Amino acid sequence: MFKISSTLFLHFIHKRSLNTISTSTLPLPSVSTIEFLTNSCGLSSGSPTSAGRKLQFDEKHIHQYEAIIGFLKSHGFDNSQIAKLVSKQPSILQSKVPNNLKPKFEFLQEVGFVGPLLPKLILSNPGILLRSLDSRLKPSFFILKEMLGEKGNSIKNSCDLSTESPSSAGGKLRIDEKNIQQYEAIIGFFKSHGFENSQIAKLVSRQPSILLSTVSTNLKPKFEFLQEIGIVGPLLPKVIASNPGILLRSLDSHLKPTFRFLKEILKSDEKVTATFCRCTWLLTSNSKGALRSNIDILVSEGVPSRNIAKMTEMHPRTITRNVDRMIDAVKTVKELGVEPKDGMFVYAVSTVASMSGSNWKKKINIMKSLGWSEKDIATAFKRFPLYLTCSEEKMKDVADFCFNTAKFDTRTLISYPVLFKCSVDKRLQPRYKVLEVLKVKNLLKNRKIASIFLKGEKTFVEKYVVKHLAEIPNLMDIYRGNVASETKSVL
Repeated sequence: MFKISSTLFLHFIHKRSLNTISTSTLPLPSVSTIEFLTNSCGLSSGSPTSAGRKLQFDEKHIHQYEAIIGFLKSHGFDNSQIAKLVSKQPSILQSKVPNNLKPKFEFLQEVGFVGPLLPKLILSNPGILLRSLDSRLKPSFFILKEMLGEKGNSIKNSCDLSTESPSSAGGKLRIDEKNIQQYEAIIGFFKSHGFENSQIAKLVSRQPSILLSTVSTNLKPKFEFLQEIGIVGPLLPKVIASNPGILLRSLDSHLKPTFRFLKEILKSDEKVTATFCRCTWLLTSNSKGALRSNIDILVSEGVPSRNIAKMTEMHPRTITRNVDRMIDAVKTVKELGVEPKDGMFVYAVSTVASMSGSNWKKKINIMKSLGWSEKDIATAFKRFPLYLTCSEEKMKDVADFCFNTAKFDTRTLISYPVLFKCSVDKRLQPRYKVLEVLKVKNLLKNRKIASIFLKGEKTFVEKYVVKHLAEIPNLMDIYRGNVASETKSVL
């Protein structure tokens, strides 16, 4: 259930003057009610209401007063609290229980103000009961809900914010009710740029200090810059939500220099923008730090600029790695026999740099457990480095299929390590069934079965399925898994 602190909620709703209704002066027939209102609540025929007008007891309304008092008691108010409430806001006695008080109490309970918290909230600001439920209370609540998120059961749990938490310098942001209008302006600005409530909540949760920003001098110029370089429409909220730090970096000394640095490598605005979208952390990386140092390392090794650009575009996170990790990755790749001028060198570096030393050793040991030698591992790595990024389970599943189902020898898998990236259930097994049937019907001329697994979907279907439907009408069903192949493996 979503809850909001009473202090913050009260600040939102306390903005309008109160209107009260005067009644005529007649004696009250209920002595106990008269005594309670006069002695405990301090009211009389001459008591001023908060609007400066007089609340005068009316004999016709005595049952209404008693109903209101009874209603408050049924919701946990004791006599002293009721007295305090009526003393502070006498016009509450003019309310209607079914049409006014009951709906508001139900709403407050629904949003989390239950038990002793309900009387406490209302006593701290009796004006809550005089505000319109639909035009004041609910809108105020949902403004806060949009800002602070829909998950959790408190401000702290929703966005890791609190009225008592330390300032942003200490890791959290103190919500200051004096700045509510600023918060609303920021939320409105985000919404005007296509942010959904959930995205705003995520943004504030991850980077609360964004609420300290100024729209005109901080957020607006950065949004305009991002839009100028092509991050527009739904892409804009997506990029910022994935890396809120973008809005905390200096536009002139960080964001723009980083963009210009990457443009030197990629040569076009479009490629830089596409790369940012692929790795939003790139935009907040220091172009004078790790980015430049890592690029310099590759240049010093003789890696062609076009290959560096390719790596930056396809695996941008690699150039944001710790410099020491980049140095170690380059060393490892060279030891495995991949030359810097080789087109696979940058992919090999990206693969090694993406893993810790212990994880790298674990992958090597997995391949050895499958019967591969270090030379086999290195040979496959030169052909397709990314095969070592597969999980242990994936490696073993593919090896099991290749060796036990398709009956490949080790040399075949070493020659086609890209098979490790293929799905056994969605690609390898369905295609194998088709090829098995074609083999039995003497319709398969290509004996290099492994290469057929790597063909594009359209090419495979046209050349190995559609082409043979006349001879094998149910071949498409076999491919889709609707009909089991009755032939045994002869591959």
